[in-house]
Amino acid sequence: MVHADGQPPAALALGQLRDRRAVTSLIGALRDTHPLVRAMAAHALGQTGDSRAVTPLGDRLRDRDALVRKRARIALDEIRRQSAAPARGGKLVVLRLGGMGDRTRRGAALLPELRRLWVSNIQKSPGLRLADAGIPSGSRVYEVNASITELSQRQSGGMTETTCNISVVLGDGRGSIVMMTSGGATVQVQNRGNLPRSQVVAMQASALESAVATAHSNVIKFLASR
Repeated sequence: MVHADGQPPAALALGQLRDRRAVTSLIGALRDTHPLVRAMAAHALGQTGDSRAVTPLGDRLRDRDALVRKRARIALDEIRRQSAAPARGGKLVVLRLGGMGDRTRRGAALLPELRRLWVSNIQKSPGLRLADAGIPSGSRVYEVNASITELSQRQSGGMTETTCNISVVLGDGRGSIVMMTSGGATVQVQNRGNLPRSQVVAMQASALESAVATAHSNVIKFLASR
């Protein structure tokens, strides 16, 4: 249900009150058929700062609606800001960026953006630090290697869809693999003809951004459990 003013009842207010008792209901609202309800539920979950919302919000980074994807990204950033990952015992985790690859042979131009997005996500995450900024004594160090595994475009009715998937390998300081994960997203625009190259590139970049955010959320969840 949506009010006449376009906002779902109670969800936004509960988020503003940071009422963690509402988290379960808000997570359910992320699957509502109305995109505005999903977007506002994502916003409210960001306000609660509850880490239980990280995985469901990560799923919404692949939502077909641009507003929902945007609200989910903002909400995840807010949750990371509020939480210093207490499961890590307050110890700083240092991430070193390793190789950034393209298995599709179509995404080479996106590799600088892939690296930039990882840098940005790590810098915004409390409890994480880039190795380039120094490695304090006693810190745990991991290496992130990422590859673009799918970069495709197709027509579906009157819509053009661009899909980007990435794979991520997290290694420890001894060179052993400790985690493998992935992230993906599909971006849609209304279109019945050929898109200009600039718009194709913009859609690829948007899908890549959401794919990285999803994979980064999975890495955060893994690190918080160790």
